[in-house]
Amino acid sequence: MHSDIYAEKDNFSELLSTKFELRIISVGDLIRTEYKSGSEIGIKIKEYIDNGTLIPTEFVNSILENEILIDNKDILIVNYPSTEELFHGFTSLVNHLEIIIDKIWHLKLTNLDYVTQKELINLGEIYTAKYEITNDTLKEKIKVKQENVNKIIELWKRDNRIITIDVDYENNSDMRTYFSGQIKSA
Repeated sequence: MHSDIYAEKDNFSELLSTKFELRIISVGDLIRTEYKSGSEIGIKIKEYIDNGTLIPTEFVNSILENEILIDNKDILIVNYPSTEELFHGFTSLVNHLEIIIDKIWHLKLTNLDYVTQKELINLGEIYTAKYEITNDTLKEKIKVKQENVNKIIELWKRDNRIITIDVDYENNSDMRTYFSGQIKSA
């Protein structure tokens, strides 16, 4: 599953997990957990971070592979891969493990003006002033994330079924109900 920033991925992944009995895997959560654990892997992650270098694709995929192999339950991987390099590494891992991808879910944020206005209110005046966050800078951040997600979705489209769900907060105040309806109709 891939989602734009502020697109309620946690709510949606929880609903998918429940409906299809999937185990959720968040690579970001895996890395943070290893980092905090002080394990050999966590120490290596800390070295990469302290050196200001990206964690290599092979290293990330080895962490992911270990998590995938924990059990035979179907899985939902959230917001991974996030770059073209990670995509190619991940597809190699998928092929190596002989994983069948059923579908790719894409949560696409709509009505960007509404979202940025609401998020600025949520962040609060003091926070936005301190970090110089404006409507335009927040909107640009969201657009950059959307462009990155769209690049990955285009790569997935070559061989997979993509289900895109428009996330429109202005016209859908109860996102859980909206998501449930979208999942049923997919």
